[in-house]
Amino acid sequence: MFSRDTLHLWILAGALALVGVGFFTVRSLTIPPSFGQFGHFRGAALETAANKERKLTTRGDCTACHDTLKHEMGKSHERVHCIECHGDGKAHMTSCKDAKAAAKPGVALTCDKTDLMPTNIKDICLHCHQDTIGRAKKHPQIKFDEHMKDNDPKDPKSPMVCMQCHIPHDPDPSNEPDGAKEDKDDEAKPAEAATPTAAPAAATPAVGGAE
Repeated sequence: MFSRDTLHLWILAGALALVGVGFFTVRSLTIPPSFGQFGHFRGAALETAANKERKLTTRGDCTACHDTLKHEMGKSHERVHCIECHGDGKAHMTSCKDAKAAAKPGVALTCDKTDLMPTNIKDICLHCHQDTIGRAKKHPQIKFDEHMKDNDPKDPKSPMVCMQCHIPHDPDPSNEPDGAKEDKDDEAKPAEAATPTAAPAAATPAVGGAE
């Protein structure tokens, strides 16, 4: 049937044909039906992604329940999401939903708060505010050791040291916690008492012209 001179070519052609048939058979069995429906991707991909369980939480998930004044974010932190400091809060929300479903009239809800409250504010703050090469200069940055010396906090080694002077949701320096303001007032009082009484105005030599 085949000449001796062309037999090897027919064998090679048959092997290639078998490989081709195998390739297209596997391809037809593995490629989803919607592939290529809207271009070079699977048409049902968006629906599949939308039906997946969400891993991360959004600020909207939190403010659905936590919408009081103490939960509002100041202008400097309005783009910071709850998840960045409190974690995803998924277990917390699940426990609240379960508690709400089983709640009895007049009984307060008890939700799981495990791992929800930060235990090391300093590391969270420095993640964004440590002075770092390449970070935009307009972004508030500190050299931590120098910052501690300049502000002399009560407990500089505390992992929550930043909260001694700053309110996490609105950390503008003008919005210090009440306790921090009271401490500074108390520290200022002895200094005021030790200040010598000023001499009468008439006995003080005039410097420059009065306006």
